[in-house]
Amino acid sequence: MKPPAHELRGSVAAARVATYARASDLFFAHFEHHVHLEGPDEWRPDRPDLATPTGWRAGVLGEAKFRHSRLDRMVASFHPAHGPRWTAHELCHRLVGWAWRPGASPLWIATAARLAELVPVALWYFYDAGAPRCDRHALADPRFDIRCAACEALATRGPDPSPAARVEVDRLREEGDRFVANELEAVRRTLRDGEYVPHRWTTLELGSDGLAWAAAHSARLASPAFHAWVERFVPPDTGRHATLEALEARAVAVVAALRDGAELPVWKADRRRWIAQDIGWRLAVVQADCDPETAARIDTILDALANDLDAGAAAAAWRDLCDDVEVPDVEDTFAVGYDLGGGLGRSARQVRAGLATVCPAALGLLGAAADPVVAAFVADDTLVREPLGVRFARFLADGAAEPDDGPATANDLGAADPADLLDPVDVAELAALEAAVSHAPPLSPVVATLRGAPDPGGPLRLAPGVAVITARRDWRGALGGARKRRPVALPPRAEIHLAVVRAPSGDVALHALAPAVAEAVTKGAGLEATVDHATRAELVAAGVLAAPSRA
Repeated sequence: MKPPAHELRGSVAAARVATYARASDLFFAHFEHHVHLEGPDEWRPDRPDLATPTGWRAGVLGEAKFRHSRLDRMVASFHPAHGPRWTAHELCHRLVGWAWRPGASPLWIATAARLAELVPVALWYFYDAGAPRCDRHALADPRFDIRCAACEALATRGPDPSPAARVEVDRLREEGDRFVANELEAVRRTLRDGEYVPHRWTTLELGSDGLAWAAAHSARLASPAFHAWVERFVPPDTGRHATLEALEARAVAVVAALRDGAELPVWKADRRRWIAQDIGWRLAVVQADCDPETAARIDTILDALANDLDAGAAAAAWRDLCDDVEVPDVEDTFAVGYDLGGGLGRSARQVRAGLATVCPAALGLLGAAADPVVAAFVADDTLVREPLGVRFARFLADGAAEPDDGPATANDLGAADPADLLDPVDVAELAALEAAVSHAPPLSPVVATLRGAPDPGGPLRLAPGVAVITARRDWRGALGGARKRRPVALPPRAEIHLAVVRAPSGDVALHALAPAVAEAVTKGAGLEATVDHATRAELVAAGVLAAPSRA
């Protein structure tokens, strides 16, 4: 799977990251399709601030900053809830690599994590500059992530060529050089004195992040399982540095590559090597919790994988193991977040659990067809920065529009009332409404504050973040029914247009729109002629429409 193209085109530095990453055959895993394997209890720190999140919430899979982030994983992670600049940041981590040695002290591990984080952070705040910005964000600081469709559309054309943008790039590059130099000096003093030396830039302190990462991972890195994994799967120049000096030198080389296009040695690995490393560690995690006899059988699988780098053969051997002993099944164990062939690599089971938190009624209507539909969705799902429910609803709508190629036909779908035959369009429309409700962003502060005094004759537009759902049935009564274990009734046909608004309080309201108003909103024009003064005031007050206010 490839990330959105515009995320690696907006700046010269981001484009260079993409070029160097391709040279080393680096790639992404989908965070929502990847099943996290925690490992033995003794690997977990006794610190609540480093705990792993408890899974899905309203269609978003929680990510622990320090527990889920494995610097030693050379496959980049793509989380749909993150902003576009994470793509270059994640790949940059893999270009720098990581450091480990047997018996390393906590300070050594923390410093290694600090050095591994240096260049990706410098890229984020300083070197990844020059992306074009729309008129509304022309004055925005490029160091802070802004989610804007107009800006992202401009970024597909490449960096901003204007002289002003060039001045900004040069200024931030100089700031970045100072940041990197000061951070490296703090690292050298730390190693010289044997005592942690901080370096703070505004609110950012890489050393504290390094300490947290060391606290989260030191027991894992000190385990015999990790030592054996390194010996089997991580030969020289495949991501790992044996010394802090080597990691620092690589960090400096990556900075030169991003700033000036300097040559950067490629890792001596290809996709098969990265996949073998990835799967090898997952098998080692399971092995660390097994009895000696089972561990010995897993050793045989690990040896074969290390020798032939054949993920398919490892999966077949794991299936045989599952027939004899109690270990995690092949779907979870091999759920790396990308395709491995043979239907493995991406967890449909985990994604279905997520969909149950955002589109439960739609899943209920699918009935027995839910599992194959979700599996087809996962196989089709790509790397896009959109919420899970929105992507699933669009997949259902696309399948309903093309029934011959869709995930299910009307005869495959079960309705709450057997007398009714459910159309795939119905499922798609219900999923779209559920997704809009679950993923509705907070009402814009501008709209929330200024909506009290709209200009009665001024232009109108749909307020930012408001979704308008058109359906052939009124599904409002079905919302929440599946969560409360009530059957989802099939409403009678009656076309309805609903605006979904999340109030500043967090509550979501559904506002019915007249067909003419909904059509004008969809077209983005003609609202002034369609909406009478009373309706105008009502919809502006509700946060559905935005209008200029009198100063």
